[in-house]
Amino acid sequence: MTAERRPYVGRPMERVEDAALLTASAKFTDDIPVRAGTLHAAFLRSPHASAKIKSIDVSAAKTQPGVVEVLTGEDIKDITTAFIMVIKEPMDQWSLAVERVRFV
Repeated sequence: MTAERRPYVGRPMERVEDAALLTASAKFTDDIPVRAGTLHAAFLRSPHASAKIKSIDVSAAKTQPGVVEVLTGEDIKDITTAFIMVIKEPMDQWSLAVERVRFV
């Protein structure tokens, strides 16, 4: 591949974001005001790297002030579709653990 087709490889590039960062004028997501009524999410992570999920009792969480909804992996599985992952063989990957925790 010629240099004309790869004009940025091996050449110094001017950083255009530095001035905003150094003068504290950069805008970050956390700087954007949150609309009234916006809901926030919290995730409870497993303390185990690998474990079978026997049950999840969400009753106490649902009674907390301000809690609108509590969802488990099984709930997510019922209302969404899996991310299809193919490494050595196809497997469904859900946004929350279902049946088994395989990560921390």
